[in-house]
Amino acid sequence: SENIWEMSGLEDFPYQQENLVLLEEIKARGWEKFFFPFLAFDPREKVDQQINWLGNTDGYFGIKIHTLATRSSPADVDEKLKRVLQERNLPILFHSGKQENTLPEKVLEFARGNPEIRVGLAHLAGLDVKVLQKVTEVPNLFVDTSPFICICYFARVGLKRYLADEMVSTDYENPARVLLDLFAILGDKLIWGSDEPFSCFSNKEGKIVANFSYKEQVDILQRLIVLGYSDVVQKIAEENPKRFLSG
Repeated sequence: SENIWEMSGLEDFPYQQENLVLLEEIKARGWEKFFFPFLAFDPREKVDQQINWLGNTDGYFGIKIHTLATRSSPADVDEKLKRVLQERNLPILFHSGKQENTLPEKVLEFARGNPEIRVGLAHLAGLDVKVLQKVTEVPNLFVDTSPFICICYFARVGLKRYLADEMVSTDYENPARVLLDLFAILGDKLIWGSDEPFSCFSNKEGKIVANFSYKEQVDILQRLIVLGYSDVVQKIAEENPKRFLSG
């Protein structure tokens, strides 16, 4: 309430407990074959401690930086973390939004400046048509679809809180059509998912405005297969993610 940020004492460095619980939960339930965890990282707070912890930890497939939550930007990623990513052959995924530090253009800039690192631009860059067209010019940059049905819904009802002013022109009443049109723009750059099952949004008053299940997301892929687009589904849900995850 007073805009004062203080350490809680729960952990020694950012995301220590959250990352640990994520990995332990997956292992305890035997879900290693079904989940590809990305560990959260704060590029502005106790970076050395986070890097040391990552160096002694296995079972993760990349790093996610939520630029809004950490009040950071891609430019805050220092050389030490970049070396870890290169040595372990890991990708890095960035949240994108409309706040100045979260703008997708900043992820584009980071990817261009670090061609040896695979970079993910989350949330379809808010459907920004100019950004998505530029992605095709950057070999190491990928775009994920999460949370896909919510994004389509926001575009359909005109909720621009999360979306660009100039969006991709398509039929947002038909998510399967949207996915095909995005694939036409991005091709090998389009990857399925990231933040699932994060598909529930509320407004500033706390009222839920969008709430979809992961099954509803997958049903779109199934529909595309029925319509004869199994090659597209294989690209965005298998081949492209494999290239993003392992090069």
